Order: sequence, then C-alpha cells, then structure tokens
Amino acid sequence: MRKHSLRKESEIDQTVYEAINEVRQRESVDLPAITPEMASTADALRELIRMERSVELAYEGFRLFDIRRWQLAEQVMPGVPMGRYYEEDGEWKQIRLDGFDRSFDPARDYLWPIPQRERELNTNLTQNAGY
Repeated sequence: MRKHSLRKESEIDQTVYEAINEVRQRESVDLPAITPEMASTADALRELIRMERSVELAYEGFRLFDIRRWQLAEQVMPGVPMGRYYEEDGEWKQIRLDGFDRSFDPARDYLWPIPQRERELNTNLTQNAGY
C-alpha cells in the first residue's frame, strides 16, 4: 500500500496527487489528471478531495457522514431539501421537498444520542448534550 502524506501546510507530497489520479483515470471513469497547480495548498487540496468524494461516492450513503466529520453540516443541511430522481425517458428531475424544513444545531447535532441500552450496559457512559 502506498503511503500518502500531507506533512505541512506548504508541503504536499506528489503521492497524494498520484493516488487521486489513480481513481480519476481508471478505465471506467477516465477523468483528466489533477496537477499540483490545481491544488497547491492544503486548503485547496482539501476542497478538491471533498469534491471528489461527493462525486465519486454519490449515491453510496457517505455524504451525511462526510459533512458531519468535516463540520460543514450547519452550512449545508438547513433549509428545504432537494431531491433527484431518474425518469423513464432518461432525464434527471429535481424536486423540492417543501413539506420539510431541516435545521441543524451544531451545539447538539454533530453527536448522536447514545442508545439507552448501551448506557445500561456501561454505566460509565453519559448521554450526549441535548438528548
């Protein structure tokens, strides 16, 4: 397994770009390679990787966990959710789910409640704040 490193803010190892390009340039995808000029800082590379994950892993159920791990949920979760579905005529349709209005409280919603059964099994566990 290849080792990838992001040692310092200003030093990004070439193997990071190579690993991303392995995914982008496999035969079933065939996307152009990224270059150090496209993401020369750690922040730019982080944004590029986040975009890659949202595209490459779309429909695989990772987005919710990603936005929570990256602590972006309060920016992207609130509001009326949008939905997409594929029509039989081959067209993607986008709809607003107007019956819902999501909110996100960063003081509480980054952590989920600890199930009562787990707290009964381990009395040292306490409930997360807000639950």
